[in-house]
Formats: sequence, C-alpha cells, structure tokens
Amino acid sequence: MRENRSTIKRNGKKGGRHHWPHATWEFHLTDKKDIKRLNDVKFLANFLKALPESIRLHAIGKPLMHKFPDKNGVMAEGGITGFVLLSESDITLHTWPEYSYGCIDIFACTDFSIDDAEEKIKKTFGKGEYVLDLVYRGDIIPKRKRKKKS
Repeated sequence: MRENRSTIKRNGKKGGRHHWPHATWEFHLTDKKDIKRLNDVKFLANFLKALPESIRLHAIGKPLMHKFPDKNGVMAEGGITGFVLLSESDITLHTWPEYSYGCIDIFACTDFSIDDAEEKIKKTFGKGEYVLDLVYRGDIIPKRKRKKKS
C-alpha cells in the first residue's frame, strides 16, 4: 500500500458568484501508533485548536469534544467527535478507531489554503490513505435584482 496517498474529487467550480470552499478529508491510517491517536481526546483537541490559524481561519473559543463510550451499542470501540466554530464557519472531526478511520470537514465562507490544510492533516495523523472531496458552495444563490437608476 502506498503511504500518504491522496485522491482528490472535485465538484462544483471556483470562480462563480460565490466560492465558499467545503473540503472533506477521509483517511485510513496504517501505523498502529497513529491509529491509537484516533482515540486520544487531548491530541485531537490540540489538532483542532491549531488547525484554523495554520490555514488562516479564526476559531471562536475552544474545540468542543465528545468521546463515545467504548461499548455504546453503536460503535464497538468508541470514537471521538470534535467541533470548532470559526468566524468563517466550522471544522468538524470524527474518528472510528476500530476501522483506523477518520474524517475532517472544513467549511468556510472565505478562501483558505486547501494545500496547507492537507499538509497539516497528513503531518498530524501520519501514514495512510487520504481522500479529499472539495466542493465550492453558494452557486445556487440567485443574483440580486439591480435597482434601476431614476
């Protein structure tokens, strides 16, 4: 298996009336040490705290984290969901340690560096396969009618 492989799926297009990037990375990790971090609340909270500034976005407050019980009837090994509110929108993180899997979602009403975000994600989470799904939101907002000059 290739390490730190990325696949990009792009939907929508940048450059319309609005171009609000909505990027989602899903990843499957291959190193046991990296996989263990998917169940570490402190590690994941620190990641969510550092990520916004590293991609020129602005957090409002501290990340909100929820650790699911190890045996909760839904997931065999628990997992963690984290959320950080941004002045530009939000970032969410979900982990499924039993599958060595995680997902990070960044939605913003302004441009941010997709490349810097991906670099930070890969550096933080380690070896594995990464898939980016990138969509630009806002194109369905109708044009406002222009006022006629009197």
